[in-house]
Amino acid sequence: MKSTNLLLILSIFIFVSCNPEPSEPVPEPRVGESLLYENGDGSLNENSLYQRDPEQVYELQNLNDEDFEDFSAISFIPEKNIYIAVRNDNNLHFLDSDFQTISDLEFVGFSSTTRQNDFEGVVYLGMVGTQMEFALSNEIGQVYIGKIATTDTEANRENFQKIVVASSLSIPLNKGPEGITYDHATSTFYIAFEGKGDKNTFVVSFVRPESSKDGIKVDTEVPFNVVEVTGAEDLADIFFDSQTGNLILLSEQSSYLYEINPSGALVGKHPLNLSRQHESLFINGKRELLVGAEPNFIDFFPLK
Repeated sequence: MKSTNLLLILSIFIFVSCNPEPSEPVPEPRVGESLLYENGDGSLNENSLYQRDPEQVYELQNLNDEDFEDFSAISFIPEKNIYIAVRNDNNLHFLDSDFQTISDLEFVGFSSTTRQNDFEGVVYLGMVGTQMEFALSNEIGQVYIGKIATTDTEANRENFQKIVVASSLSIPLNKGPEGITYDHATSTFYIAFEGKGDKNTFVVSFVRPESSKDGIKVDTEVPFNVVEVTGAEDLADIFFDSQTGNLILLSEQSSYLYEINPSGALVGKHPLNLSRQHESLFINGKRELLVGAEPNFIDFFPLK
């Protein structure tokens, strides 16, 4: 009898161990559909994934409990369930899933005189062996690709490949690249140029070069006219959503997100807090929406 009970208990234990409690479901892909609170015409989107207002606001600090300054971009690393955050004051940080800082790093070897270290965008590219690879974009039209670990104390220029997207001579101050995103399926980068309600407000795309040569120049395309499609007079960030194929643009001046489908049409919008200077957006592995703002805020929009 005792051995029978023991076998029964052991069987239950094995069943539970092999069949863990299911995790919170992630919404199914919705190719071409809008995720945001409003449709492209401004009407309420009944199928929106997100409520209108953030449920929680996080205030980012470094390991010394000092508030961030000049927070500019964030990206999610799904394999490790952590984030990387960039500040355009020569610092970057790894954050855990609760946005607590894991490590502080400093940019080394990037010139401040030429604004080479004025990084405004970051995107996670994937694992290369056991190492995490990222692309960083600065405000003078350069992209740097390299590997960074949570145990590093610096991000050294020597360990990055420079890609020249645009000549820094052709970019007016504070009108250059503000955000970068990546379509892994096609190896395509998208970069948002800030502008200020003029011809400098646009998005460019380019395919990642096969060559690892440093300083390589790339040919870019303009997939759609930002000002005509959205009416936005500036851009602060951009995000490619692999589940829908849509691009989401962040406009700081209008305090709105704009969602553009692969055909270049405006399919969704989302109003943001008018009192913030928004700088960054991201959708994490659970499909939760994050919008970052200076100096150190993360507005967190959970699923409905």
